[in-house]
Amino acid sequence: TNADLPKALNLCNSVAPQEYQRVCIQGVFMQIYQPLEPDDYELIAQMPVKPTKATVRQFCATFKEAIYVGSCLEESWPLFRDGILDGSGVSAFCSGQPNAIETDMCYTSMSAIIGRMSLGAPEKAAKACDNFPADRREVCYSTSAQAVLEENRTDGARAVALCELAPADIVENCINFLVDHARFIFGSDTRARNLFCEAVPSPDKAQCIGPQ
Repeated sequence: TNADLPKALNLCNSVAPQEYQRVCIQGVFMQIYQPLEPDDYELIAQMPVKPTKATVRQFCATFKEAIYVGSCLEESWPLFRDGILDGSGVSAFCSGQPNAIETDMCYTSMSAIIGRMSLGAPEKAAKACDNFPADRREVCYSTSAQAVLEENRTDGARAVALCELAPADIVENCINFLVDHARFIFGSDTRARNLFCEAVPSPDKAQCIGPQ
């Protein structure tokens, strides 16, 4: 759309199925915050207003629908990268969302990013999750552990290890979260799922393997 973001966002509403509209909307904003190809940079050059760390909230407020504002703010995380990856800036970053749904989505999205950026280092993700507000830590541990498993489906042990680093009252729920999502993550690949389930401690292991 030649950097016409409102037009691109409207296309998401008219083209994407309902369950994928958020993914489409996030993709529109991701392209301007995480350019990869030369044409991405050329696209940004056409934008009349280019958001910066100092102006991103004002920029995102120009969009009318809450899902647009929320996605615009969430996808701007690379501007605040250090505070996101160590968890110290997530609370401030996720403040000022247009509604409670977008606030929840922000914490979930940042948790997934922490997991994906901490592959092979569950201790790093755990430290970041411990910097979340107390009532958001379970989301951080569970979602970041899920992201670890999604990124490397052969390394279920590290996803489980991340759950086991959580505060004691979170560990069981975190592992259950992984088990509940295993069928979605692995699909029909029962062999890979069962390899993951071997890393799950009892008594959740039997539930994880379940019927073939």
